[in-house]
Amino acid sequence: MIEPSTETYSTRAVLSRSALRFANHDALHIPAQACKHYASNGVTYTYSELDTAVTRQLILGGRFSIAKNP
Repeated sequence: MIEPSTETYSTRAVLSRSALRFANHDALHIPAQACKHYASNGVTYTYSELDTAVTRQLILGGRFSIAKNP
């Protein structure tokens, strides 16, 4: 029998744990061809960057945007 887990498996919780464990690993990559209308190159976010952006949006609310600061 599988023991019940107290660990949360929401996408937010999983991202947060991944950011702690794999901070500098790539989490999201958008190839240049797919984002050519808003970026000159491909866009890549590490788990840490993605977690920070999602946390910021949860705190601030409003429209979701994970654009990197220049």
